[in-house]
Amino acid sequence: MSDPKSVDPLAKSATASEIASAVMSGKVKASAVIDATLKRIAAAEPTVNAFTDVVGERARKRAAEIDAGNHHGPLM
Repeated sequence: MSDPKSVDPLAKSATASEIASAVMSGKVKASAVIDATLKRIAAAEPTVNAFTDVVGERARKRAAEIDAGNHHGPLM
């Protein structure tokens, strides 16, 4: 695994572990990760057709809780 300090957590190549480390360290906001991910889904979905349900608002709400320090799920 790459050094989390040198990886762009919003890059397509970032791993889940690298993204989680960047969010937990404050390098990036969880809401920024969600926004980038939802943009990628919106751009690719018409071609890929991989999702039956995208729960963007729920993801944004959870990201806001994480950014505010009010959510401590299994990965945090």
